[in-house]
Amino acid sequence: MTAAALVAVGVVGGGCGQGRAKRSVSTESATTLAREGGVRLVYVAKPTRYATVNAASLRHTMLVVERRLALLGIRDADVHGSGNQLIVTLPNVRNEDSAEQQIGTTALLAFYDWEISVLGPDGKPDPTDEGMTGGMSAGQPGAGTQTYYEAVTRASRFKPTNEPDDTTTGLFYGVDSKAKTVLCGPQGTEADARDACQSSGERPSSFVEVPRGSVLVQAEADSTNKAAQALAQDAYYILKDDPALLSRDVKDPEQNTDNGAGGSGQPDVTFSFTKDGRRKWQRLTRAVAQRGQAATLPGVPPSAAANHFAIVLDNKLISVPYIDPQQNPDGIDGSKGAQILSGFTITSAQRLANLIKTGPLPLKLELQATSRIKPKAG
Repeated sequence: MTAAALVAVGVVGGGCGQGRAKRSVSTESATTLAREGGVRLVYVAKPTRYATVNAASLRHTMLVVERRLALLGIRDADVHGSGNQLIVTLPNVRNEDSAEQQIGTTALLAFYDWEISVLGPDGKPDPTDEGMTGGMSAGQPGAGTQTYYEAVTRASRFKPTNEPDDTTTGLFYGVDSKAKTVLCGPQGTEADARDACQSSGERPSSFVEVPRGSVLVQAEADSTNKAAQALAQDAYYILKDDPALLSRDVKDPEQNTDNGAGGSGQPDVTFSFTKDGRRKWQRLTRAVAQRGQAATLPGVPPSAAANHFAIVLDNKLISVPYIDPQQNPDGIDGSKGAQILSGFTITSAQRLANLIKTGPLPLKLELQATSRIKPKAG
């Protein structure tokens, strides 16, 4: 993240289930579907660290999906589920790809203390090693990153943990060791990884598990810069899965524009914190600021020693801003909320705000089938 973005942050914030879950198709929905046609999306629900597949978790997942569709302005959608499936029927949908992304994204938001979370080849952090953390280019492709295959196979050798804030229970991947590529995953079980590979026609040489306690995150990329996106496509960091804040600690997200003093004028996402989230935010940013302060040398700009925190959405780095230890020696007070600047377009900023607003899906949704519904003749 640029220095301008940093200032903005500082200024603003400083198996099958049981039972059946269903909503009947409304008269308006059925009429629109018959007249104009639409698309039907069939998802398979998979368990997560936070929920097993059952009638209650499927109903909760349906509610989140319905809220996301409402924020997209999609009217007359029908969402129902049975067993381990969730079926979404969208009459007269104009942007099918956007709807699919918004429905199926888990949207788990997590904040990490960057320098003490990035893991090296031995599975341990070293905040002073810029070859691991990326230094002033933290979160970007380059120093500290490895290919997806390298990250998966390296992390598979790390020791598992069993801490309450771990976001996964371990994830499985199908890999081709000869071509050094990841063919399928992540999945919660080896059986699901095998099924995913088989469904996509891939034949991995082996399946490996990244154990609980480690997560792979894709490098940050400006959504308006195609070259940057290409570089980040196969650039990953391994983090200790010890988030300082999660989605539940954030509230009231909005897409806005960075028009404050010294602002960039670019689209951003602003949000505030719950009472507990504000306390966690202060603790996180204080630790980051004090570590940078301790590393600052006489005659050297504070930004050169500044440390970072990371904002991660579903294992993708959204932003890795630094905290100026001179301007914010005690961290950033969360009473006025915070702001994410990450090379957004208005559309991508709105999408992120909507995902944060509706909260993460309790269950993981995998698209199983898509079918088009033709309008009835006459």
